[in-house]
Amino acid sequence: MTLKAALIICGGFFVCTSALGQVVSPQPTGRTRQAPRPVPQQTQPNGAEGIENESPSLNEPSSRTKPRRARRTIPEYFYRPSGGKIAIEATGILPMGKTELSLDSVGKIADIEASGSSFDLRASYGISPLFAIGIGTGYGTSTLDIKSTNPSLPSNTSSKSSGMTDVRVFAGSTIPMGVMAISAELDFSFSPGNAKESSNTGEGNMYSGGHSVEPRFGAAFNLGSAGWLGAQIGYEYEMERTSDSSTGSSKITGGDSLTATAFYELRAGMIYVSPAIGFTQTGETKTTSGSGTSTSASSSSTFYGIRAGVIPAPGMRFLLQYAMTPRPEETRSSLKIAAYSIHALGASALFEF
Repeated sequence: MTLKAALIICGGFFVCTSALGQVVSPQPTGRTRQAPRPVPQQTQPNGAEGIENESPSLNEPSSRTKPRRARRTIPEYFYRPSGGKIAIEATGILPMGKTELSLDSVGKIADIEASGSSFDLRASYGISPLFAIGIGTGYGTSTLDIKSTNPSLPSNTSSKSSGMTDVRVFAGSTIPMGVMAISAELDFSFSPGNAKESSNTGEGNMYSGGHSVEPRFGAAFNLGSAGWLGAQIGYEYEMERTSDSSTGSSKITGGDSLTATAFYELRAGMIYVSPAIGFTQTGETKTTSGSGTSTSASSSSTFYGIRAGVIPAPGMRFLLQYAMTPRPEETRSSLKIAAYSIHALGASALFEF
């Protein structure tokens, strides 16, 4: 299990929430809404608040008209910049995980620890109040340490990868519809170069080595003062990737993934909290090199996360997030990898102007 894989797994929550990191999307990585009364006089689909008032009754003086409570037209989970506005978002993520490696005939032979960091920068522009486009990239590092616990086996090994990540171009729309908010997004990710595997003698990079396309669709329901309840689903299609190593180049195909996330969002004043749970199913992967073809079986994982954000002023958002992905025990031939969990801490800042 490399940290690249850990970043991808944790990124299922942080990047699929649209605006503040994806704990999950961001854009990482759903959102919420309030029950409509009469027709609102002001509606702002960018997650701000509009004011809704009842018309005065013919039998009552206008001074007795009671203004209705302000309501949010979409949840923060589906945030997009307002029409004509630019949003700049910076996200930092620290993933980590530990496990043990065992050999059937010997027992435990090593401790494995993965750690690293990633910093992503995204810029988006609201073409209209309902539609936005953007671009993003980042810089990441990952380290995998294998510490031998058996003196008869090879000594400790360590490998590291670092560098720029793939470039993402994205477009999306969020549409308020009565007591619902509907979201649709399309992400295209391309790798500026081949992936390079790390080794004891050389450092790898953070490129995927290929391109991918991911459409995502979501919906959220307004529960009034109780917040929003929503879900989002996405399918990432992976094109052929090329990976270079000390022994040559290999071609990788397959590995498409389906991710579904359910979330709840509650807002009180300028603070909002959003717990989420999700599931990712990753397909079979085939690697072809000069020595032949190997296959990695399909896998699935469940992840859990929570986001807490604050909106101190219009066009300004700060977010903290945490995600955990439990992984079951894995057996590969005579090797056994103990069950473990991947943890990720993240923080985001977004400015709209």
